[in-house]
Amino acid sequence: APHGPLPHPAPMAANAVVSMDESDLMESLFACPITLELLQDPVICTVDGHTYSRAALEEWIRARGTAPMTREPATLEDMRPNRAMQQAIEELLQAQELRQDQPAPRSPGARPVATAPADGSDAQAPLLLPP
Repeated sequence: APHGPLPHPAPMAANAVVSMDESDLMESLFACPITLELLQDPVICTVDGHTYSRAALEEWIRARGTAPMTREPATLEDMRPNRAMQQAIEELLQAQELRQDQPAPRSPGARPVATAPADGSDAQAPLLLPP
């Protein structure tokens, strides 16, 4: 567990989202400020208003007795579930799974291609398969 000052995320350029893939975007939007990983069981610290992974915030408060972002005094009773954040993460993960399960779109008129075995047993060019 980190014991020094929390790293602060570097500001993102407005166009940075364009070059990020979806998993990078999810990690940056839904990362716990303590672990820098995807939020697990997100909770809000009512002292500083930030959302953290429950286990990470519990460990932080037990070790330091402060809110991570502001260093104001905090106790375990200052944690509240962030159900909206949990729901948003679950919906994005489900959408991501659905997209991964779908076959890649084929261009109109494209025909599947079977390639020859890599062991060289058949040196023929790729075979066009019927649509």
